Amino acid sequence: MKELSNSIITVTADEKYLEHVKGLIYSLDQTNPWQKIHVCLIRISQSIDRDIKKLHKHTVIQHDDSIYDDRPNRPPDPRAVWADGKLHIPHPRLVSDKMCYCVQVKYSHISTCMRDGAQLVYAVDADTLFRKDITPLWEAIAQHDITIMDNITEDSIKYNRKRAGWKEGAIGVRKSPNIKKFFNRVESIINDYGPTHELGWVIEDRALSMAFSEMKIDRAHLDPTFKCEDLKKSSHIWSGCGKTKYKSSKYKKEVKKYETRLGNTNNG
Repeated sequence: MKELSNSIITVTADEKYLEHVKGLIYSLDQTNPWQKIHVCLIRISQSIDRDIKKLHKHTVIQHDDSIYDDRPNRPPDPRAVWADGKLHIPHPRLVSDKMCYCVQVKYSHISTCMRDGAQLVYAVDADTLFRKDITPLWEAIAQHDITIMDNITEDSIKYNRKRAGWKEGAIGVRKSPNIKKFFNRVESIINDYGPTHELGWVIEDRALSMAFSEMKIDRAHLDPTFKCEDLKKSSHIWSGCGKTKYKSSKYKKEVKKYETRLGNTNNG
């Protein structure tokens, strides 16, 4: 089924996640060939553009040459504690300023996509694989200002957050004057901290929660079929979050479907 012409997916990747985002793009091409996608590449040469567009012709590429220290230099969240009161560092063990920037910058990309005319935006992580027609996703996103997983999560407990539950790895947005104000506020809060701040890796949750407490938006829960972390066969979209993309045989098997084509682009 042809996708909605006013919808766009957005994703960000640096060199470390380039191969993952290639898999994402090609899986999108195989399952949703009409779907437009906005890809932001952090400090990656424009020489890669031709190969990426071979994977999916409806790809818009943005290059970001921002320079941040890529050396892991601090724990993801200095507040992370378990019930025993001791500090426990989850994966990744340490984060860098660059890693934090790659996470934070996606909110400006959501705003950019809306400014460029998209009525519906879906922001995803680079370790995402599309497996089915996503028309039902757009139908769900079109019903609310923001569609996001908001259940209490393992991370929320691990990081002892006061307001648990935003899973920021997948965000659906319906354009409106209200939602533009909302994301302007989210960006403002994130920028007050920035990638070098000790909370740079987890500031998304605070920014979303603060903005949500300040203004009324219509929020809905994203069905896990559109960000499936346990890789169910019935799901529309798989997420390789955490170590899944490296250790899960199911995830690796899915990626293998695209290896020949990806190999061709890697070889030029």
